[in-house]
Amino acid sequence: MLGRLIDWGNSAGAERGDRLLNAVVGGAIARLFTSSETVTATVGYQNPGQLLQGSIDSLTVNGTGLLIRREFPVSHLWFETDRVALDFTQVPQGKISLQEPTRAIAKVTLTEANINRALKSTLVQQRLRDFPDIEVQLLPNQGMRIFAKAKLGAEYIPICLSAQVSNERRRRLILENPKLDLETIAPEWQNSAAKLSLTLIEALNQLVDVSRFNLDGVNLWLNRVEIEDKKLQFSGYAEITHFPRRG
Repeated sequence: MLGRLIDWGNSAGAERGDRLLNAVVGGAIARLFTSSETVTATVGYQNPGQLLQGSIDSLTVNGTGLLIRREFPVSHLWFETDRVALDFTQVPQGKISLQEPTRAIAKVTLTEANINRALKSTLVQQRLRDFPDIEVQLLPNQGMRIFAKAKLGAEYIPICLSAQVSNERRRRLILENPKLDLETIAPEWQNSAAKLSLTLIEALNQLVDVSRFNLDGVNLWLNRVEIEDKKLQFSGYAEITHFPRRG
C-alpha cells in the first residue's frame, strides 16, 4: 500500500515518505498524552527498501509541554528506540502498528511547577489527606525542600523539611535522610511536627512509583535521577508493546 502511494525510487518520493512517516508517528506518540505543546518524531533508516519490508533502524521522539492522565505535567520527554518492526499497511490511514515490542532509552524532565501541580492532583490529594497543602523546591546535590501543612485535630501545623532524592530498584523515586527545620516551628508543636514529617515522607515514598505513570502500551524503568538548574531529570528505558489509542 505504501509503496503504491509513494515512489521510493527517487529523492522526491523518499522525502514525501519521510514526511508522511514522521507525521504519522508523531501523531501516534501525541496520543499518549492528554495534551501537548509539541511532539516531533524522526524515523531513522538506511534505505527505503527497509520501509517496504516494515523495518526501521530507530525512532527518535521529542515532546514538550506534555500532560499525562489529565493531571501530571511533563516539561520535556525524549526517547530513541531500538530497531522497530511496523505494519506499514496501516501508515496511509494514519495508524502505527508494531509487529513486535521494542525498547527505547528515555529522558524525562520535570520543573518545580510540574511537580507542584502534580501534588495538587486528585490521586495525590486522596493519598495525602492529612497534608492538604504541599509545595517543593528543588535544590543542588540531589536535594529537595518540602513545605507542608499537617492536620492535627482542628489545628494545622507548618512543616519544613529537606531530603535527598534517590532511586529505589529502578521503579520508585524516594526521599532519604529527611531533616526537619525546627526553626520554622513553634516550640509547642515541634514534637508533633517531627512525627508528622516522618509520616509525610513515608507517604510520599509510597506514592512516587513510575508504574503509576506507565502509558498505554509503554512501561517505564528508572536508571538515574538528577536535579540540575531547578529541574528533576529522569533517565531510563521504556518497553513499547503497542502504540496508544488515547492518552
